[in-house]
Amino acid sequence: MNLMENNIKWIKPFAFYNLSNIQEINLSLNQIELIEDKAFYLLPNIKRINLYQNYIKPISSFSFSNQHYLLLFGFHLNDLINVTRYVEDPLQMNTIKTIDLSSNHIQTLTSDSFDQFETVDRINIDTNIIAEVRSFTFHKPKNLTRIDYKLNLFESDSSGFIFENQKRIILLNFYKNYFSLFNSRLDSNELFLNDIIIK
Repeated sequence: MNLMENNIKWIKPFAFYNLSNIQEINLSLNQIELIEDKAFYLLPNIKRINLYQNYIKPISSFSFSNQHYLLLFGFHLNDLINVTRYVEDPLQMNTIKTIDLSSNHIQTLTSDSFDQFETVDRINIDTNIIAEVRSFTFHKPKNLTRIDYKLNLFESDSSGFIFENQKRIILLNFYKNYFSLFNSRLDSNELFLNDIIIK
């Protein structure tokens, strides 16, 4: 379903009710500021929800209830200020492969920011204003191979525990941050790091 470049301002509960065969909804380039509870409820086959380039700030933890096959979680170019709990039951997000939160206004990543995304492969969180990333932020996702963190305000990983428990990462992109110390506990005998970019 392609709803790009309309003038949609908010998504009401059950907005897509009875569209059980829909696999992709593209809501990019609208003026969406609010997604209400259960907005995408009863979409049993949905795999991609694309909300790029809107004005979304808060996201209710019930907005994406009942999603069991979702692969792409896309919020590039919105007004998000934090990474919060997007669903009440983490098992409802256990198919997500890509999270795109780039080009928002996110300031901090907490130790539970990505706890609900255990199967995610790629996290794009570049072009925000993130200065603080707390220990164990990426602890729960077990399949991470790529983290794009360029163009933020990150200064150091003094604890060494931000990337604890990551065994599959092949790309960490920290281009144009403010590193004075990088002390992440990445064991090169267990990790295959093709490219760590720190400038």
